[in-house]
Amino acid sequence: MHSRLVRVLGSEQLRPIRKHLIAMIVYAVLQGVAFALLVPVLSALLDGDTGRAGAWLGLLAAVTAAAGAAYYVQALLGFTTAVSTTGLLYHRLGERLGRLGVGWFSRARLGPLTRLATGGVGEVTQLFAHLLAPLVISVVSPLTVLVVMVFLDWRLAAAMAATGPLLFLAYR
Repeated sequence: MHSRLVRVLGSEQLRPIRKHLIAMIVYAVLQGVAFALLVPVLSALLDGDTGRAGAWLGLLAAVTAAAGAAYYVQALLGFTTAVSTTGLLYHRLGERLGRLGVGWFSRARLGPLTRLATGGVGEVTQLFAHLLAPLVISVVSPLTVLVVMVFLDWRLAAAMAATGPLLFLAYR
């Protein structure tokens, strides 16, 4: 799929796509760290150590604020990439259609062409605006939680690792 996308969009569109992907990964990692930091906060509260809970809560608040900023950046990059991709695809479609002879445009071809121009381009751009982020985040965030859990409580990390394949099968 990657090579086909590069062929359709061109290599000049790779840089914004990579920036968007990196921003999604940064957001997903920060989100995973924020989820994992709930464990020491709750552990300290359950132990009655409000001082330690406050320190962890401060770190959780900072990571959550950073995750919020990262979410904004990745969403903005996603929509920017979608809009630029839309323009690029319409431009390339127009260039290709401009090279065709008038005889090519028959009634039988106008319907599929219209569907391509309205639906097909929209489907490609939806990838960047709405579909790619949930996919990346749903993989990277849990993996981040697992890695952080190894450092916070290895038993929770082991339980997560053991149930991971079951969750994968359930969601598949």
